[in-house]
Amino acid sequence: EVTKELEIFKEEYDYTGYSKIPDGLQLLAHLRKNCKEKNINEYKAGDILLFRFSHYPQHLGIMLEDGYFIHSFMRARKVVIQTLSQDWKDYLIGVFEFPDLID
Repeated sequence: EVTKELEIFKEEYDYTGYSKIPDGLQLLAHLRKNCKEKNINEYKAGDILLFRFSHYPQHLGIMLEDGYFIHSFMRARKVVIQTLSQDWKDYLIGVFEFPDLID
């Protein structure tokens, strides 16, 4: 209700039906449409990391410096900063860069 009062979200948006398992094909299509896809081994701070735990991509993180990334982690029930360990790299299937960012 607060977002409607402040007109942050209009009536036509409904976020109450969001699934915990996102549509991985749409997620990948949106990333490819709106971001620059990079070599999977050439990530840097600010890049979007795309992970797959099942058949389709379903999880995003943002790369930080010094080998860390930030993401919402369901097991922890909060946003966490973790090392991009080999276990995480095994799930990594894509790296994307926001367009028009300056180094």
